[in-house]
Amino acid sequence: MPVKLLYHKLDGAVSPFDKAVESISAQTPLRITCPYLSLGYLQGMLRTPDWQLLTDVEEWLRTQSSLQRERIVAFLRANRPRVRHYPRLHAKVVIGSSSAMLGSANLTDAGIRQRVEVSILFTSEPEVEELIEWFDATWKQAPPLDKEQMRRIVRFANSLPTQPVVVETPPPAISPPLHNPPAPLTRRAKSIPPSGGDLYVNFGHEPGWREWEDARQYGFVCAGGGNVFSAPLFGLNLGDRIWVYAPRYGYVGVGRVAGSPKLAKDFQVSLPGGKTESLDNVLGPYANDKNDDPNEAEHFVAVRWLDTRPISTAYRRKGLYSNRNIVTHPDKVLWPKTLKYLVRQFPNCDD
Repeated sequence: MPVKLLYHKLDGAVSPFDKAVESISAQTPLRITCPYLSLGYLQGMLRTPDWQLLTDVEEWLRTQSSLQRERIVAFLRANRPRVRHYPRLHAKVVIGSSSAMLGSANLTDAGIRQRVEVSILFTSEPEVEELIEWFDATWKQAPPLDKEQMRRIVRFANSLPTQPVVVETPPPAISPPLHNPPAPLTRRAKSIPPSGGDLYVNFGHEPGWREWEDARQYGFVCAGGGNVFSAPLFGLNLGDRIWVYAPRYGYVGVGRVAGSPKLAKDFQVSLPGGKTESLDNVLGPYANDKNDDPNEAEHFVAVRWLDTRPISTAYRRKGLYSNRNIVTHPDKVLWPKTLKYLVRQFPNCDD
């Protein structure tokens, strides 16, 4: 069917909007138009390096907390060639190479899962091509995010109050919701509460399988073997400071998140001479990629390391915070004490 109407069926199943976004974001190139976005949801969509985003940056920043605004500004700085600011933009469109979705739903957890929305999924070539032409023409009208534009964005973000100016989905005041929200896709991670930028990441070092020295050299953390392990990586936001712990060894590094989760074939690493190459070409089938099952595949998140140490000198001490989960928000009891020791062991932990 070349055109399909999307709406929640109120049965608690996976959101049809989520399914459509999942399918389209696997295509390349990817074009996105939306003024209201959850950064974590957006980064989960960016599975191809060939993407473009048109948004109203002012509206996007207004609906976020001060911490999220910092993360959005960092995201914009890191992706200036791929993002353009279009004032008064209100269209919500996701366009792939062979399908596209447009409708009322914002690309946020609330828009995709909580609000009552209607969208249309196009899979026929004429409609998709027309939307691509519309996007490209609109893109050309918007100026690039140059340094002056970024300075204006930073000034605007700093002028906003701490809390969001507009709350996209406030709690119901008159009556409870009339339906239960649909279930999320298992690939999506729950959003991780802010902790002053500090997050704890487990790195399952196994010699000959998943090795910490590879992560140090090529700048990544990774996980795989099923959605329960890889999905938490989608909760990491650009600029988050992560403390990496290798179970049975200890703390091995601290760095800043520098990208969204990608498969090995899509994860680019820097080589001597300024060259780049996909990780699978550099290291071959890695960890869970050896299973040849995309659902089990290893996912990689780029990290700009601030300070690391070899696995042989991993830092351990009785009473420090540790957790079995891949990504966690450190608790308020053990983490202050743990951080006190870690900053001594990793003196370059601050930018």
